[in-house]
Amino acid sequence: MMPQLAALEARVSEVEIVARAEPRGRAAPVGIIAAGEPFFVHGHASAPGCGDWGEVDRGAFACLDETTDTTDAPTHLPRGDPNTLPYVYARLARGLPGPIYASLADFEAGAPPVARFEPNHSYHFLSQQPSARGEVLVASDGHVVPAAKAEIYAPSAFAGRDLIADPLAEGVALAWCIEPAGCTASDGAMLAFQAQVALEPVPPKGRVRRWQPAPRPIGVSDEEIWLDVHLAQQTLAVYRGDAAVFVTLVSAGVGGEYATPRGTFRILDKLVENDMISLPGAEDEYHVERVPWVAHFKPRYALHGAYWHGRFGLPASHGCVNLSPMDAHIVFDLLRPGLPPGWRPAWPTKDDAGTAIRVR
Repeated sequence: MMPQLAALEARVSEVEIVARAEPRGRAAPVGIIAAGEPFFVHGHASAPGCGDWGEVDRGAFACLDETTDTTDAPTHLPRGDPNTLPYVYARLARGLPGPIYASLADFEAGAPPVARFEPNHSYHFLSQQPSARGEVLVASDGHVVPAAKAEIYAPSAFAGRDLIADPLAEGVALAWCIEPAGCTASDGAMLAFQAQVALEPVPPKGRVRRWQPAPRPIGVSDEEIWLDVHLAQQTLAVYRGDAAVFVTLVSAGVGGEYATPRGTFRILDKLVENDMISLPGAEDEYHVERVPWVAHFKPRYALHGAYWHGRFGLPASHGCVNLSPMDAHIVFDLLRPGLPPGWRPAWPTKDDAGTAIRVR
């Protein structure tokens, strides 16, 4: 792990700022600092095109001309409780109209809606709150939707196993029941879907997924973090060198045109959140807003949190690797490149290469 740079000061800007690989306006972008979010400055540089270039991370520079000093502490995005999703998410509910009102005042006054939910579209909201006419979902643009007229997602609470805090005993296999109706232990006890199960002395009845350790890929150092995604078992393992530190269930592609690509890749980017939209003319259309903790390893293929299903351990995606929200946040924080406080996306640099990921 690279040592942290000492911070000289904190700045903030009313507009997004592009961080670049050199103090030069046409240098390659390495990240974007969000508008209104404090960020650290670690040093200053003089170069043409800007009165004050700031070193905003190792090997990253931003023009500070349109920024101001702030005493507010920079924080990692998204803001809020790191153990919960950053938004409330909802979609069109069967048999319900999904009306969208211009404002809370309009809704309470009985004004007509200005729009309605689109099918195959999952929406994000800043909050769910009471009103004079019942609970409403409040969007970032001030629009509101009656909570009773939408289907609000209830994200999965599934979480993988931290092998540092909770190591496996020698010779014990890590496995989960992935039978939706549950598995039956040798003593007759019922084991819930996604429950960890013992395979010895007698495996349970029902389908299970078993983590199968894998050797380190060529070119990965013995102290480097890397990922192993095993499609046959729908598992993901995080390693440091040869030691596994975290293992969980995932939902990869369902196959065919929605297969997850196999191979060894490097993380191409990290995004706190990202809208995901099907290609024009796709047979299975979708528009999913503010998908959390996204890291692409190939164009249009990413690791990310999934708030719209809880079938981890079973294939369920259009080719991405879906993780539970809790697991996605854990894995995201372990991946390189780093994402400094106040930044929304970051891209690898010569000093901070993307994490290796093998899909087999």
